[in-house]
Amino acid sequence: VRENAKNRSRWCERHRLHAPSLRRAARVRAQLERAVTTFARTDARPPTHGDIELELEVRVRKALLVGLFANAACRSDDGSYRTVRGDHALHIHPSSVLFRRPPAWLVFHDLEFAEKKFMRDVTQIEPGWLVDVAPQFYEFKTKNDVERERGGLGSMLMRR
Repeated sequence: VRENAKNRSRWCERHRLHAPSLRRAARVRAQLERAVTTFARTDARPPTHGDIELELEVRVRKALLVGLFANAACRSDDGSYRTVRGDHALHIHPSSVLFRRPPAWLVFHDLEFAEKKFMRDVTQIEPGWLVDVAPQFYEFKTKNDVERERGGLGSMLMRR
């Protein structure tokens, strides 16, 4: 086992690669594979090529959501986003591909504080996925329930 590790380290050095970064990448890949497997197909219909591409995209976005569910945000009427957790005002960073076509719901990985609070590394999601991947954290309520609890209008998706 020790000799194998030495061989891998030498190989990395020879190819000018950083061994700890490769190990981290392998761990992240394994985590994503486990998360994607969680959302495996259950229907019996053979998928078309378009179905496969769309399914893969959805599965990857859901896999990202598994790790980022606490960073969910919903677009407000004024064009900014409000985090579901904490109700903070945020904006998509102008360098994002989603800046020109902002989705209704997204999750973000990082924040940048400038003249505004900008979200970086954003991914479009569906609000129902939050309940699927983090039922211990989110629940759906009717607008009447939210209005009764808050005394006004609010999001139908609430943090538990």
